[in-house]
Parts: sequence; C-alpha cells; structure tokens
Amino acid sequence: ERLSLEMLGDKVVTVGYNVLECNRVPGCNSLAIVEDGPLPDGLAIVRITSCSVNYADITIRWGLYESAIRYVGYPIVPGFDFAGIVERVGRNAGVEVGDDVFGITFFGAYSSRVLVPGSQCRARPQKALTPDEAAALPPRCRRSPARRCTR
Repeated sequence: ERLSLEMLGDKVVTVGYNVLECNRVPGCNSLAIVEDGPLPDGLAIVRITSCSVNYADITIRWGLYESAIRYVGYPIVPGFDFAGIVERVGRNAGVEVGDDVFGITFFGAYSSRVLVPGSQCRARPQKALTPDEAAALPPRCRRSPARRCTR
C-alpha cells in the first residue's frame, strides 16, 4: 500500500537525506525542485541508467528501516546504488557534465534522476564494467577512486 510510481516533472529530482542545500518538495524529503541556473556547490544531478536492489531497500519497503523512518519519513524513494550520466553540476562537484559515473546516494536511486554530492560519484571504467555491474559494486569498492576491488 506504500508503493506507487509517480512521473516527476523536469524540475523535480530525487534526493538523499545527506543533501542539505536544496529546495525540497513540501511534505516530501525525498524530492527536490531544481530551477534553471547553477546547482549548489558540490552537487550533481545524475540521470540514472542502472540501480541495485539491496536488503536495505527491502526493509524500507517493509517499513522497518530505522534510518529511513528517522531521517526521511514517508513517502520515500528507496535505492542506494546507481550508475548513470552526469546531467548538471555545481561548482567544485568533482564531476563534469557528460561523465559516466557510478555511486551511492542515501535513498533515491530508484528514480530517473538523483541529486547527489559529486564526492559520492566515481568514474565508471567503461571497458571493465557495464552500468548494471557498476551499480552493484559493494560500497567498500567505491570509497576511493584509487582503491582496487579484487572481489
């Protein structure tokens, strides 16, 4: 009864709870309105091409994920891991428009577009990983762009 699909307008994106500087949709901490012009410093909008399904996402759907209830509330957009293409950036985001990235958001990856700190995105090694594979990488493998994951 809590699951529904909604079409979002061009100026609406999902957003994780750790993004502090944005214009949230009234009554919904999972959505933000982004107007034309520059994004806040350090943030990027990524058009999502792939996302993963984790046990945490399932517990969100069950209504049992404590952080989701405490920090976001309902309605909530599940999803932590994503891969996609950077659409817009703020200053000092660390990524550029058109970059093919993968990363993590604190909720919101089950969407077409997400607003995230650029520091939570990494360049996808295109020859080594498909977008689906990159979105499914364990978090330990994405902490540092220099760290190699051998698992």
